[in-house]
Amino acid sequence: MKGKEMGFVYFQGFYLRHPEILKAKEIPQNRLNYLRLLEMVSREEMVLRELEEAITREASVLYRLLRYLNSPAFGSATTIRSVRHALAILGEREVRRWIRLVALVSAGMQKSSDLVLCALVRARFCANCFRPKSATANPIFSCSACCP
Repeated sequence: MKGKEMGFVYFQGFYLRHPEILKAKEIPQNRLNYLRLLEMVSREEMVLRELEEAITREASVLYRLLRYLNSPAFGSATTIRSVRHALAILGEREVRRWIRLVALVSAGMQKSSDLVLCALVRARFCANCFRPKSATANPIFSCSACCP
């Protein structure tokens, strides 16, 4: 307490808290793939060939994409069987939105569904409030979905 009496405000050392030793965890491969997908769709210029390869490598994303596009709700007259065809049908803007949604929902699989839903509603609200001039990227959606 001598430091306080002398007028010091900031302290260093074990006075306030002892350091915590953190154990490093390895990121599971599928989460790493989701991060790569997010990085690819966040670029100004999206490279479709790289994105196609990344989606093909991640089976869960590939399955979801083909199931989504071949569902009756989508209303496609033809059956979509390839990633390239799926990306062409969706278009760049919708591919970006869909990948962000799938990656963020998949990242929250260990969390409560209410928590993930709340994060996505907040993200959509923030994205609607902030309309960027470029239709290719809206970092507000991703940022607000990840922040508590």
